[in-house]
Amino acid sequence: LVASYLHYVKGYDVVIAALGALPAKPPIAGVDSVKVYYAADAFIYNEELGKNVVIIGGGEVGVETAMHLAKTGHVATVLEMRGELAADSTFVHYRSMFQAAWESIPNFHWVLNATAKEITPDHVTYTDAQGEHQLPADSVVLSVGMRAKSGEALSFFGAGKQFYLVG
Repeated sequence: LVASYLHYVKGYDVVIAALGALPAKPPIAGVDSVKVYYAADAFIYNEELGKNVVIIGGGEVGVETAMHLAKTGHVATVLEMRGELAADSTFVHYRSMFQAAWESIPNFHWVLNATAKEITPDHVTYTDAQGEHQLPADSVVLSVGMRAKSGEALSFFGAGKQFYLVG
């Protein structure tokens, strides 16, 4: 579609390609299951999610999604590969308030230094320093970053005298 559109867009002074991004899909067995949602979709389809929800990825988006799910009646468990949740959030003031908020939610749980290995119809298998474990999972939410649509955006290169890739 983009390549065919480019055929019609030539001769502009400036082209700014801002096509956005798509959620990243990690190489986890079972990731294409119907019970797997991306973080943004978890808010839209909240009522379709099961009671036990495993959130893979404990950055700010994963933690915020898990907090929302826990507050709306789900048992939310975050699997994070690093040694702390929301590790990249601003530490001064914001991170401490953020941590106090997630620690105050009864249905919010987390496992650190954990790597998701497989998604099955009833659980998520993960590994940590103690070995392999399983978490009950009626639904799974992925929050492992975004992939820029760079290739699609670069297809507009040459449509104008100046070209800028943003986003």
